[in-house]
This record gives sequence, C-alpha cells and structure tokens, in this order.
Amino acid sequence: MTLNPQFVTDKKGRKMAVQLSVKEYEYLIEELEMKEDIALYEKIKADKKENYEPLTEYLKKSQLLIFVFLTGDIFVSAISIL
Repeated sequence: MTLNPQFVTDKKGRKMAVQLSVKEYEYLIEELEMKEDIALYEKIKADKKENYEPLTEYLKKSQLLIFVFLTGDIFVSAISIL
C-alpha cells in the first residue's frame, strides 16, 4: 500500500503532525501487530527453556481430532477423542 501522508505545519513551515486516512492508519496498525507477532514467535522459538511443539504433532500424539465448520457468520468447532 502506498501511504499519502498530509503534514500539518506551524507558521514557520515546520511539520507538527501527520494525517493519514483511516485505511492507511489501519494498514499501519495491522503491519505493526504482525511484526510484533513474528518477533514474539522468534523470541519464544529461540528460547531453549521453552518447550514447544507444532500443533500437528501435538494432535497426533494426543489423538485429538478437531472438526471445524464455518456456517455463515457462525463459527462452530468440536473436539473429539479418537
């Protein structure tokens, strides 16, 4: 996405504030949140004290079967033991 910021300046022409469209603002917030999520994932993954396991492996070991259905706007999930 290309950002088109508009600057608010004082009487001397110094930039004092920035205006963005709501769409641009939401895009920036989403990008920042995604970067934060990736950084947190990398930190946890690098931490040797953390004991994590990919979801698919956990489900295989615990013999859980997850059914997920999407019906219109209603999200329904069910978990059953094999």
